[in-house]
Amino acid sequence: MNTPTPGPETLSYPEDIVIADTVRWLEKAVIGLNLCPFAKGVHTKGQIHYAVSQAQDAEGVVLDLHRELEALAESNPDKRDTTLLILPQAFEDFLDFNDFLAVADAMVDELELGGILQVASFHPRFQFEGTEVDDVTNCTNRAPYPTLHLLREDSIDKAVEAYPEAEMIYERNMETLRKLDIEAAIGLGQLTLSKLPIEDARIALTAKGGLINLKELRGDLHGGEFAVRSQLDARPAIPLLTASKQIKRIPLEKLLEARGEKAPVRGLLDLNADVRTQGNSEKAWVDALNGNASFSLSDGVLVDANLEQQLCQGIATLNRKSLSGEPRGKDTPFEELHGNLKFTNGVASNPDLKARIPGLTVNGDGAVDLRVLGMDYRVGIVIEGDKTAMPDPACQVNERYVGLEWPLRCRGPLELGAKACRLDKDGLGKIAAKLAGNKLEQKIEEKLGDKVSPELKDALKGLFNR
Repeated sequence: MNTPTPGPETLSYPEDIVIADTVRWLEKAVIGLNLCPFAKGVHTKGQIHYAVSQAQDAEGVVLDLHRELEALAESNPDKRDTTLLILPQAFEDFLDFNDFLAVADAMVDELELGGILQVASFHPRFQFEGTEVDDVTNCTNRAPYPTLHLLREDSIDKAVEAYPEAEMIYERNMETLRKLDIEAAIGLGQLTLSKLPIEDARIALTAKGGLINLKELRGDLHGGEFAVRSQLDARPAIPLLTASKQIKRIPLEKLLEARGEKAPVRGLLDLNADVRTQGNSEKAWVDALNGNASFSLSDGVLVDANLEQQLCQGIATLNRKSLSGEPRGKDTPFEELHGNLKFTNGVASNPDLKARIPGLTVNGDGAVDLRVLGMDYRVGIVIEGDKTAMPDPACQVNERYVGLEWPLRCRGPLELGAKACRLDKDGLGKIAAKLAGNKLEQKIEEKLGDKVSPELKDALKGLFNR
């Protein structure tokens, strides 16, 4: 299965990802820093409606805004108190977005909803008049995506009554952000982070004025160890993140299982990575990921993926025989799998994948597209001296097959792992041609012997090997 990156004509943002990014911002920033004392109540009660617009221009946003204004006006306030209309594909430029707010206000009047509803706004590049673009105070009105906040004026009035110093919220928010100043160094016997049980955890962190430095996060995990250093600069309109990570002999399957993912491969992971990215959401961070990494998996298993069976199919094809039985659904153990990665805008190139499997050597060249969680590899399997114990009589190995690189194409969702690998028929044809050429060489040698000059024999061999 091919997993191409969507082109501009098909680009869309999955609603679940957009909403998850927005909810995380609401919980961590708006509620977490108490930037808006009114937000917690409606969030806790489930009274916020999240609507994701796939519109890419003002005309499309107008249609979606019209629909959401009418829907909010007609809904029960106890069920839907407010709406966040999120625009992941429109108004990347803040000034254009700011100009559109006049259109939004005019629509409220046109629908005769003045005094009933009003529209507020958030933007990833929000900038107060008179401030620099990297002024930390702008963060109070920044969200992962351009967002129109549709509010009931009755709800605003009730909130103001419950919070008599509402006019001070803005100034207090500015002060909160300016005074954010943390320096901490903590040693913990045990820490659970993202469902991972970390032993002997050590954390060193500083944060000031929108610049967060994770100087150290290290510990022991499932018999291995890790260390992470990172810096998040939230002062610019688009936050910047740099990170370095070291992992030593941690079971890869444990890391994947903690994320709720099924492990297509198991083994002890060693990893060194230095990466950088920028953006206002997890998706944006993936799309802008750049850097380098090296990895090694030892004492591992390709889960439910039988590379031996794939090789057997190729040999049987050249032997002009059919496999006598069904493929055996077993794992493929390996001694080591290693390589280097170069991240370029969310795509990890891996030109030097190598694996050691008993009796086989595996070489790979391909890439992993982290934006769509897809992979595309060309893999070659080389049979070493061991020619025993093939799983089917139709694929018995003879000396002609030893040392040849048997081609596989691995293409599809990343979660499939080696199960996405299939015999490359084009590459198999080249092997057949090579074997045919070798056989002709033998016949030339047998027929001509010493009857002709070595130069003529070489010329004939070269003719058939073109």
